[in-house]
Amino acid sequence: MYLANLDDQLTKYIGGLGKNILIQVVEYTLAFLIIGHPNYLILGIISGLSAIIPWFGGFLVAVISLLVSSVISTKLFLLTVIICIICPILDGNVIGPKVYGKTNQLHPLVVIFAVSAGGVLGGFWGIVLSLPIAIAIKTTYNFYQRDIDKKIKFIKKKNVN
Repeated sequence: MYLANLDDQLTKYIGGLGKNILIQVVEYTLAFLIIGHPNYLILGIISGLSAIIPWFGGFLVAVISLLVSSVISTKLFLLTVIICIICPILDGNVIGPKVYGKTNQLHPLVVIFAVSAGGVLGGFWGIVLSLPIAIAIKTTYNFYQRDIDKKIKFIKKKNVN
C-alpha cells in the first residue's frame, strides 16, 4: 500500500510539473511577445523546459534573451531585463508553489524550503530532486502517521478495558 501511495503522489508531481511547464511556456511567450522580442516563442519553450529546475531554470532563458536583445536595441534590452527579473520571481515564489501545493497538497513554504535546502545540500541535483524527495518524505510520514495513530488508539482502548 505504501508503494502505491508513493507512486500516486509522484504521479501527481509529474502532472504538476507538466502544468508548471505549460504555464511557463505561455507566460514567457506572452511576456516576450508583448515587449517585441524576436525570439519570443523559442524563449517561451526553453523557459518551459527549464521548469524542471525550480527557481534556477529561468537563468538560461535570461542569459539567452538578454544576449539577443542587447544586440537589437537598448529599449528591448531594458524591457527584457524587467521580464527576466519579474517572471522568475513569480514562477519560483508564487506560481510553482501554488501548482505543487494543489497537486500534492504541499504548502508553498514547504516547496520554497525544499528547493532551498536541496540547493544548499545537493547543488544542482539537489534542486532538481528536491520536490520529489519532499513529496516522498511527506508521503512516508503521512502513511506511517495513520498507522501510529491506529496503534495508539488500540493501546488506549486496551488500557481502558
